Amino acid sequence: MAGRILSIEVGTYETRVLEMDYKTKKAPKIHHFFKVPTPDYMVADGSVIIDHEFIAAMKREFAANNIRTNKAIFVLNSARIASREVTVPAVKENKIHELLV
Repeated sequence: MAGRILSIEVGTYETRVLEMDYKTKKAPKIHHFFKVPTPDYMVADGSVIIDHEFIAAMKREFAANNIRTNKAIFVLNSARIASREVTVPAVKENKIHELLV
């Protein structure tokens, strides 16, 4: 089980769960993948409302797929959350802080 991580993407219509091995960066191995329908009222633009039936369905799927990984990454799509990828030019190590501030 060492080196496995869960990627959980909570979408408007379905939640996708992927268990993968993150030790090999070039070609990570996918161990399990499943989808669970997301209730209509559960996701509202970046906010998740806890639904006990949904949690029970997720636990059943974890048990059915024999998933016991305790490391997870959650992904939630929203119009309110901004993210951006930036390429930083090559600088000396002692100048990195000045570049980021």
